[in-house]
Amino acid sequence: MHASTLKKSITSEITETDLAFSAETLERNNAGEPVPAARFPKEMRPLFPDGRIPKLTDIFCAGGYWVVSARFAEVMQRCDIGRTAFYPVSFFQSDMKTRVEGDFFHLNFAKIKTAFELDKSLNATPFSPGVWRPAIVPKDGEIAVSKSALKGVDLWIDPGLRRSVFMSDRLVQQLKNERLARRLGLAKCNIV
Repeated sequence: MHASTLKKSITSEITETDLAFSAETLERNNAGEPVPAARFPKEMRPLFPDGRIPKLTDIFCAGGYWVVSARFAEVMQRCDIGRTAFYPVSFFQSDMKTRVEGDFFHLNFAKIKTAFELDKSLNATPFSPGVWRPAIVPKDGEIAVSKSALKGVDLWIDPGLRRSVFMSDRLVQQLKNERLARRLGLAKCNIV
């Protein structure tokens, strides 16, 4: 999910008035913590005053917040996503009156599963003490996980590998069947 096409130049009142609050929310979400809805912006707009939000896709990153369409959320909810939550968000053009078409939700990654196997992984580099990150565009088999990854929820964050979201084959197949997986930049993990 590192494709530059997924990143949108979008901001919110929360980010502009309390950057530390917004940064803490993003950090907690990216660490797989349950984060309450009140910490996520309810409305977002273009970053630049004369900017314009084009038609939005089914998954994208708006000012650091991961957002999915109602369709994407519905498909994810067919699987076991644990405490992962979807919080409604509306998008407006710069005038804050013209609403961008579609129903969208912030995605709160609220499940941690520890399965990353550093010793069996390739191209993982240090992120912080005891935490690693994958290559910007990981290839199939570069990231290794233990067999424990096959049990439990279908969507999770691993505290040992940042900048990554893990999905079970079951969830990936659901997304592929609905033609929603193409933009995710998925890579298969090696089960050890």
